[in-house]
Amino acid sequence: MEHPADRHVLEPVSGTSGLPVAELSATDATGRLVFDFVRRRDAADLDYIVEFSDDLGDTDPWTAATEPETVTPINDFWEKVSIADTKDPVNTDKRFGRVRFEYQP
Repeated sequence: MEHPADRHVLEPVSGTSGLPVAELSATDATGRLVFDFVRRRDAADLDYIVEFSDDLGDTDPWTAATEPETVTPINDFWEKVSIADTKDPVNTDKRFGRVRFEYQP
């Protein structure tokens, strides 16, 4: 996957910093879309919600991910989160993922 030269994108599997990235899983037999991002470990008032859609929410609403997260600690402040889409890519020709943040004071 190519990324613009002026953007620091999180490296799947080994990355510890950067923008979120979505790629087709090389380890999942179905090749589902997997979304990787970093999140603060101590942000109890901030919810990170991963959502998926076929068309950016136009006719297929954004749906929250339901698969379990894989969490890898990076340091005392950050952790890397990976979460897979539930939809089999065989049944759709495009799929999108995003992280939505909600502040809960």
